[in-house]
Amino acid sequence: MGRWLGLIFLIAVSLTLTSGVRTPAEQGCLSCHQGIEAPGKGHRFPCQRCHGGDPQATEQDKAHRGLAANPSALGQAPLVCGPCHADQVRRVQRSLMATSAGEINPTRYLWGAQPREPVTYLNQALDQYPALPHPDQSRQPVDDLLRRRCLRCHLHTPGTPRFGEWRAAGCAACHMPYGPDGFSRSADRAVVARQAEIRQGKEAQKRGYPLMHQLTRAIPTTQCLTCHNGHRVGMDFVGLAERDYEESYRFNAPDGESPALLYGLDPRAMTPDIHHERGLVCIDCHSGREVMGHGSVATRAGGQVSIRCRNCHGEPGRPAQTRKYIKNAKEHSEIYREILLDADGFPLPHVRRIDGQLTLTGKLSGKSHRIPSLDRSPGPLDHRIPEHIGKMECHSCHALWSYQDFGFHLLREERADYQKWAPLWLQNDPQVQELLRQNLPRPKAQWSPPRSRDYLDGTIRPGIWFAGYSYRRFENPIFGINGRGRTSVFRPLHQFVVSRVDERGLVLEDSRVPRTPDGKPGLGFNPYAPHTIRRPVRSCEGCHLNPRAIGLGNRLPMAGTALGTKWSPPLTFPRKDGTPIDFEWEALVDPEGRALQTQTRSGARPYNRQEIKGLLTKSRAYKGWYTRYYQEKGLY
Repeated sequence: MGRWLGLIFLIAVSLTLTSGVRTPAEQGCLSCHQGIEAPGKGHRFPCQRCHGGDPQATEQDKAHRGLAANPSALGQAPLVCGPCHADQVRRVQRSLMATSAGEINPTRYLWGAQPREPVTYLNQALDQYPALPHPDQSRQPVDDLLRRRCLRCHLHTPGTPRFGEWRAAGCAACHMPYGPDGFSRSADRAVVARQAEIRQGKEAQKRGYPLMHQLTRAIPTTQCLTCHNGHRVGMDFVGLAERDYEESYRFNAPDGESPALLYGLDPRAMTPDIHHERGLVCIDCHSGREVMGHGSVATRAGGQVSIRCRNCHGEPGRPAQTRKYIKNAKEHSEIYREILLDADGFPLPHVRRIDGQLTLTGKLSGKSHRIPSLDRSPGPLDHRIPEHIGKMECHSCHALWSYQDFGFHLLREERADYQKWAPLWLQNDPQVQELLRQNLPRPKAQWSPPRSRDYLDGTIRPGIWFAGYSYRRFENPIFGINGRGRTSVFRPLHQFVVSRVDERGLVLEDSRVPRTPDGKPGLGFNPYAPHTIRRPVRSCEGCHLNPRAIGLGNRLPMAGTALGTKWSPPLTFPRKDGTPIDFEWEALVDPEGRALQTQTRSGARPYNRQEIKGLLTKSRAYKGWYTRYYQEKGLY
């Protein structure tokens, strides 16, 4: 009898938690938060189960004592989310978005603060991996740069209070979308009242609110862009690129001085990726396993990526890899679902073969997208060239444009000297923007000394890091060999040039190019995957017979000599601009195949001497394929 009573009690509790019926204790919360939405399917719990606090209290201060406004923050997620989502929490804590390992370790290596392998630092100690040292302990300026400028976008921190960057920390950073202005669309009476006071100017907007008090797996691209803006992969997907920081590059505002900022930037409109144009969002390609991590600490940028163009589109003679799954194993049904597999062999259930063709069902839109397959004959000429299919990443031809930020100049300054930075206030750093906003309108005698916050421990220290670029480009990508042994688009990530000035105006460093522990210049130039894919491809001369494209810089052959035998001097000389290097920013390698800049991605390298010679030569194979191209176009 006792056993049955216990079972009945458990059923009653379960029905109470899942039916949406409010318990008496929960009504205390709803006396203020009337109209608030249920957090979503599977999360119909009493408020205090996730948020804590005292629902019996009748005063706000007492009711909110011990309250967790965001119970999914990574410090609390194991206790709050973990009982139901232990595997997901464990994976997320070790993901690149949580640890920043892909940003910390390559940067420290380029600055000479650690060897290339096997040292791995995270933004917080985890498992056997130590936390990024404090600069007072390490005496490394790069640790100060990372902590006070670079590491503001990770899952331990909320978003920046700028248009487009409002978000929560932890699991809710993705699963509880925010509007670009940080204002909620919730019917929660308390939130509505608070936002009314903010709009009326009675209160400053110190925090944002999610669009709705609801968790979702349907994550829009705009939520990804709360972090993946600036010149991170993501903003290019929607067709946006940072303008240069200097004020003469601002065009959106009629007066040239008061642009409508997005992510703290005045971005230029570019051609978006074809997948975005057709209605796909980030999560249609990037699975939860890929985004949230595989379970072990990812130590390299790109280490979690498991989707490639070939996974969906196949390649000549080789269709996309799929697997058949029984639709209803319990009923031993003979109906199968043929589902796409990613590069690691894991299923992507929203991509299935329907009527003989792979079809993607949009996770956000629910729309069906029939995926073009490359395994069908005859295919375009470019796909019939074995070297293209076997030795090149698809984006090498199909990326319409790519981010190219040459010469990343950093100045740590501890004195108040803001006027020179006025034309560069639109640099993508919220602390710099706020410091200039507060001080530039004042007389110089009232300028406060620069101070900035450490994003890891929250302390505020003297000094701030200003930044600028020598120049920025988007057209005519530069190529090299990535860690998979394939031709890939390369970009400068990052070409560091470091200066430091103390509070007295004493120059501690002036345009120093760091060097790695193994003697390489701290000029990062790495392969990456531009999210700017279009159907039209670049011409043959976009790579072949093109010195800049193969990493030689803007060199020209000397008059009367064969291409690749005798070269003109470089067209630009960074040393004359005060940077101690004797080659162009765009030169990845010299004509003899000697690397001039440094790759931090494992296995990546510039073209070697033999490959350079082949790409600069009109070989018989090159002439043959070129002739066939003209024949098929009816031009030969």
